[in-house]
Amino acid sequence: MLLARSTVCRSPSAVGLHAAVDRMVEAGSGFRMGPDTDTLVGLDNRVDGCHFSAAGQLRAAQLWAERIQSSL
Repeated sequence: MLLARSTVCRSPSAVGLHAAVDRMVEAGSGFRMGPDTDTLVGLDNRVDGCHFSAAGQLRAAQLWAERIQSSL
């Protein structure tokens, strides 16, 4: 299972949640690192500071595809 870093919603990324995802991935629990969609910020990527715009959706899908392909 891939875990994404996806915590931005009208706020900065949540460092504590990022650390929790990192711990889960490192713990040998079977989880792998998914994409960091928190890197997709700004009006180009998020229409309201939370939800992805069309361009943001495309970029998020690309990040997911890259992570899935690299984990095969």
